[in-house]
Amino acid sequence: MKTSKNNIPSKKTSRPTSMRPNILLIHTDQLRHDWLGCAGNSAIQTPHIDRIAKEGLRFTRHWVANTICQPSRASLLTGMLPTRHGVWCNGAALDRRNHAPGSTDLFEVQGNEGMDIQVPTIADHFGAAGYRTGCFGKVHLQPMLARRELQFEESVNYWATGEMENWYGPFYGFHHAELSLGHFEKQLASAGHYARWLKRQNPKLQSDLIANPPGGEHQIYTGPIPHALHNTSWLAERFKSWVGTNNETPFFAFVGFPGPHHPFSPSYDILDQFQDWDGGDPADLEGKFISASPAVRAILEDVSPPSADFRRVDRQVLLKARRYTAAMIWQIDDAVGRILQMLDARGLTENTIVAFTSDHGDFLGNHHLLMKDSMPCRDLLETPLLLRGPGIPVGALRHDTVSNIDVLPTLAAIAGIPCGPGVEGRDFLTSPTPPSGRAVAVCGNAIMTRYNRRLDSHTLADDRYRLSWYPHFQDYLELYDHHEDPWETCNLATNPSLRRHLQEMHQQLATTIAASSFPTNRRFALF
Repeated sequence: MKTSKNNIPSKKTSRPTSMRPNILLIHTDQLRHDWLGCAGNSAIQTPHIDRIAKEGLRFTRHWVANTICQPSRASLLTGMLPTRHGVWCNGAALDRRNHAPGSTDLFEVQGNEGMDIQVPTIADHFGAAGYRTGCFGKVHLQPMLARRELQFEESVNYWATGEMENWYGPFYGFHHAELSLGHFEKQLASAGHYARWLKRQNPKLQSDLIANPPGGEHQIYTGPIPHALHNTSWLAERFKSWVGTNNETPFFAFVGFPGPHHPFSPSYDILDQFQDWDGGDPADLEGKFISASPAVRAILEDVSPPSADFRRVDRQVLLKARRYTAAMIWQIDDAVGRILQMLDARGLTENTIVAFTSDHGDFLGNHHLLMKDSMPCRDLLETPLLLRGPGIPVGALRHDTVSNIDVLPTLAAIAGIPCGPGVEGRDFLTSPTPPSGRAVAVCGNAIMTRYNRRLDSHTLADDRYRLSWYPHFQDYLELYDHHEDPWETCNLATNPSLRRHLQEMHQQLATTIAASSFPTNRRFALF
């Protein structure tokens, strides 16, 4: 396949555009793998999301490459592990040439021709193949609080300059972009396309959110934005409008819902439906999680101050956070329903692949913790993955381990689009067994604590176990058996009967990390 100088595919393709399906990637933020009705959680009302599973394929063991937003999203949208794409934490932008003045000169002299000067995204691949591409809502490939002079399109500070008034893309390969920025109401009302729309719809509400932003203990409170004006509803309508009546050119769209990420603030007119909601108590594991893992205890104490909201809050607070999360998920499901109904009404359902997933999970009371952090844990690393559309098995389940870096090559293969050499994921539909013979997912977190101590972790999950390695923390290892210990309370790393399996997983993890490490993907042009 021909590629351009920066490794983004050229427009030469092997399959006529007219034969290709539309691709819709629906993405949520901070949604646990077990918080959908189709996952067996009868307390969660998600009939429309469940429809995707009923009419398609649900993966019961889908792992993401990182436990926080930006690294995980960059992995999903590039098909690469963080060690390759370089977004190792929130605040590190995915490389793009237009955000590195002088980078072209830097890499086109001294024999550097052919080196990557930007990391291609899924939108680059589909756009080069003749798709029209659009992104809506939260994408988060850039830090949202970046300095305005960096001119990042996702920076609320850059939006404050007024220079973004007529901007609708391009953005990381997406031809069209309409963004919702931040999670707190003041941010939502201040910057991004959603803020502009909200100001037109209800200027008083928009100004009140900026002047008197709401709040509550542990970031749990009743949201002041009604459901009809909420960004979940706005997202559904903006995507529907963009699709329009153009059925001649296939589309690739990313619809990124900012919820159910904290703050836990569903619309006030939705909460009434959840006053009597009983999601059951979280797993009663107080203390066991922290005592089981010295490394995680160090993360809790060194990375986050003792007053951090996610640390060991009481049961009533946890139950309230779970109830409010259930309401936020309902709002997302309602928007998904409107999107699916539009596809039905316009005759697009039979030729549209719909994928549904999330960037990471939330403790939501397990181990008496709330929210998330940079620590390996099943509650944070395992998220939903649903796939529906032409050629996808109906009502099927897959129990083998897949990764969010596999989504790009799988969707590309469905559309008949070849991927560039940098993509590390695999097409899990036509190649269900990886070259190693065992399906695994690799995850990583890079951490520098308040006390300048590195607590990086590397994780490998297979169909039964989760192995995590802390190379800078006394070479500490964790091994959890998810068949016998789904809540991860008993570290088996020193169990002699599992020593051989642990060594094999450890070797595979180290080999993968070494093969993936690619520091030249980082241009260091923003000095």
